[in-house]
Amino acid sequence: MGYTKDLWTRPDGNGGREHNNRWGRGKRWLACWTDPDGREDTKAFRKKTDADSHWKAMEAAKERGEHRDPR
Repeated sequence: MGYTKDLWTRPDGNGGREHNNRWGRGKRWLACWTDPDGREDTKAFRKKTDADSHWKAMEAAKERGEHRDPR
């Protein structure tokens, strides 16, 4: 199952999030999914909704047997 990771923050230990060294630089959201071989693959996005949509589409393509390696 895929997920979206926030590259600009980390858990603060109190149930919240705190800024890390990457705060404000580069793309913020990382879409993560597993390819048909079981390896994790990723792609970074500026918007969380785009990252969510991408990993969901990649997981659906894998289930349908239509997965193509983007590289």
